[in-house]
Amino acid sequence: MFKKLNNRSNDNNCNNHHNLNCNEVKIIADSTCDISLEKLKELDIDMLPLYVIMQGKEYLDMEEIGWNEVIQNVNEHNELPKTAAINVNTFTQIFDKYVSSGYDVIFVSIGSNFSSNLNNARIAKEDDERFEDRIFIVNSNNLSSAIGLMLIKMAKMRDKGFSAKEIVEKTNEMIPLVQTETALETMQYLYKGGRCSGIKYLIGNVLKLYPIVKVIDGIIKVHKLGKMFFKNALNIIVNDFKRDLDEGNVDDEFIIISTVGNEKGREYLYNKISEFFPKERILLFDAGCVVSTHCGPGTTGFFYLRKH
Repeated sequence: MFKKLNNRSNDNNCNNHHNLNCNEVKIIADSTCDISLEKLKELDIDMLPLYVIMQGKEYLDMEEIGWNEVIQNVNEHNELPKTAAINVNTFTQIFDKYVSSGYDVIFVSIGSNFSSNLNNARIAKEDDERFEDRIFIVNSNNLSSAIGLMLIKMAKMRDKGFSAKEIVEKTNEMIPLVQTETALETMQYLYKGGRCSGIKYLIGNVLKLYPIVKVIDGIIKVHKLGKMFFKNALNIIVNDFKRDLDEGNVDDEFIIISTVGNEKGREYLYNKISEFFPKERILLFDAGCVVSTHCGPGTTGFFYLRKH
């Protein structure tokens, strides 16, 4: 999507950026970013996988296992997989690899309220004085393709020659503007994971309620409820986005739809959005194991940036 530049070969670029050091920048994300491996390769962004634990065996998220295996495991064993953060030693090895090669490193983590990933990265950074001014850790305060959305923006800044510090500063300004709306086709996984009471689960099933959740200040909260049909939940998402767009409060460079195996839901949302938003700016991805584990099959997420 973006032309790959040697972003440190242009001395004028460096001079224009407040005389900061001009080390090359390596951007790294964890596997909760929910954009495809192909897209990450295109963006020249490294991915560090979390661990997914099923029936006592560990698997590397996105590399050794995908959302379909997670759903199949739950169907067969009636038990949710567990997820585990990247360990400190792995962070240390990756940070050392790139710093030793002359890079400044930006690691973008799933929100600190969802995982110990961020804390483990910080421990690795603090354990080596070489990393103090070379490793930059971003708390996305979010998850799933909301992180992917930020990564695409960050890659564009890197390719324009921005320093790691500048990219992080602009990304931190961006984080509160990221909008997430995710419709859940089932409440079963919330119930199994202890994030929904039995009463709410029962009522939701009886009344055919489809929760739409948002990430607000790093916490997942129920935003609205679609009733009777899943497409009614998707229509709420469409209307919320259309309102922001009509008010001129959308960064319209691109938006993202990601789903857990819901081709019909993705197609419906894509078609409704494309009635008033350019199709070529709508990116489609599959959600990874973490979202699949916590939210279940059919989950359909919509992600965009507000301007203010």
